[in-house]
Formats: sequence, C-alpha cells, structure tokens
Amino acid sequence: MNRSHAILAAFPVLALCGCSGGAPDTAAATAHPGLAAYVGKYPSDKVDGISWEKNRAVIDGVKATVEDPAVVAQVLTYTGPPAPIAMVDGKVVAGVCEARNCANHNWEILVDPGSGRTEVCYHDQRKTPGKSVWYSPGGSTEERDGGCSIS
Repeated sequence: MNRSHAILAAFPVLALCGCSGGAPDTAAATAHPGLAAYVGKYPSDKVDGISWEKNRAVIDGVKATVEDPAVVAQVLTYTGPPAPIAMVDGKVVAGVCEARNCANHNWEILVDPGSGRTEVCYHDQRKTPGKSVWYSPGGSTEERDGGCSIS
C-alpha cells in the first residue's frame, strides 16, 4: 500500500476518534469506532453484515454494565418498535420500547464510540413508577425521573 492509500485508509478511524494528525490515541482508535456507522439506521439494519443488536461491542458493553440478567435479556432482544440509532452528546444511542406499551416500558443503550463506555437506561413503569433505572459501568445504578427518551 502506498503512502496516499495508507492515509486514506486511516482517515475514517481518525475522523471517528477525533484525532487530529500525529499518532492516534490507541485506546480511542481501537475501542468501538465502527459503532458510529449505525447512526441513522435501525437496530436490525446491518453494517458490514452485522446488526447493532448482534454487534459484539454492544452485547459485551451491555453485559459488562448491567448486572440484572432479565434487563440484559430485554435490552438485547429488541422485540418492540425501535427508533433510528442516533448520535447524542457524542454517544451512539439505540432505543426501543415494548409494542403498544411504549410510554410504560422502554430502554436505551448508549455507547461512547471512542472509549466503548456503555450506559443503559431501562424504564418499567410497573417496577419503578415514574422513574427509569440508569446502569453505568462498574455496576452502579441510579434512578431518574421519567422514562428513557427513545432517541
């Protein structure tokens, strides 16, 4: 590969990790820069033959963040109507809700494509009325008012 091809091949990684010339930040360049390619698509749409819901980075991020197996299973199955995947505050966000019960049961997965840091918002009106549970890396949880925004 000649020098101009090498520069062009590296450009997408540099653009996604926010690097500006020089040596790229190895952690950011190798985290999950490909997740930004899902923006504007639905969770079942494929990028390079893999849907968001089957992407190893998404699955591993959710499992590392959420300790409740029932919540993990729910947010990784995408059984209800999804919203298009969006970029919100530098995070790739995919949201889904239960069919015919969106206001009462919804969830979102938020992944920082540079670091791979994953957060999950889960709202189940029956379990936490008027609140959603936010899961963060390290097993911490926080209840916040309202449901998940469903991008």
